[in-house]
Amino acid sequence: MPFKNTFITIIALAIPALAQQTQSVQTVYGLCGGLAWDGPTICAAGSYCSVLNKVWYQCLPGTPTSTPPPATSAPAATLTTPLPTITPPPV
Repeated sequence: MPFKNTFITIIALAIPALAQQTQSVQTVYGLCGGLAWDGPTICAAGSYCSVLNKVWYQCLPGTPTSTPPPATSAPAATLTTPLPTITPPPV
C-alpha cells in the first residue's frame, strides 16, 4: 500500500523536527515570540517571556509580576475653582 509507506515516511521526518523545536530555549533578552516569530518560545531558566507588544516578546530575567509597578508621578491635580469667563471684545 503506497499510502501506508507515505504516512510512515511523513511521521519519520516530522518526529525529529518536533523534538528539535521542543528543545530550543531562548537566552535571556532574546526574542521569544511576536508577530510572525518562528523561533524558540521557551525562555532560559530564571527568565520569562514578556509580551511587550504584538510584535515583540522578549525573555526577561526574573519572574512575571501580577501587580502593576508603582506610579512614578503624583496623580494629576483636580481643579476646584471655576475658570473666569472671558468675554470677547465688541466687533
